[in-house]
Amino acid sequence: MLAIKLIAGALIGTALKIACDFIEQRLLLKRNITYSQSRNERIILHIIMALVGAIIMWKQNSLYTIIYSFILLMICEVIAVTDLHHRIIPNDLILAILAIKAAFSIPYVLGIEGFPGFSLVSSLLGLVAGFAIFSFPALLAKNVGAGDIKLAAAVGFCLGITNLLYVIVLMGICVLAYTVVQSNMAFKLVIHEMIPMGPFIAVAMVTVMNFC
Repeated sequence: MLAIKLIAGALIGTALKIACDFIEQRLLLKRNITYSQSRNERIILHIIMALVGAIIMWKQNSLYTIIYSFILLMICEVIAVTDLHHRIIPNDLILAILAIKAAFSIPYVLGIEGFPGFSLVSSLLGLVAGFAIFSFPALLAKNVGAGDIKLAAAVGFCLGITNLLYVIVLMGICVLAYTVVQSNMAFKLVIHEMIPMGPFIAVAMVTVMNFC
């Protein structure tokens, strides 16, 4: 049974990559930006989406949480790709995260079983904390963009204050690893160079969402 779920999740993840490509094209077209993605990158992203799809089917127990997780996976993939290539995190995607969380939280509040949990206090604290934590380095070094701040706030609202802290820690580890690979002067890079934070936040969000 588990093997069937893993295969189904991998196939769904791969299929959703096609939908992600379409969404990216439409969002970039609104900004008069030409969409382009190399064959190798597309293959790698298909593999990643397949792996994460399998993990979702493994870790999530109800149909509603599975649907919820796959929708957020799509949004995170689009955020990661658009920010990595174009340094853009469209407001449409930020609003989509908030809307999806709200839509799936209403049934939970009404007592319907199987939907993702929701705590208004935790979500509001997460929203404020995400905004504040990412605004601070933006004011000091200006190496964090407005899109990163809004995304962190949306992630805080979506996951709650506790899971937001996990996201920040995991994101920090990923950023540090990235800078070390790019240069031996890791801290100089972090301070003086604008790093696209969207991919790191998106990866951390998907990881925490499924393992915490």
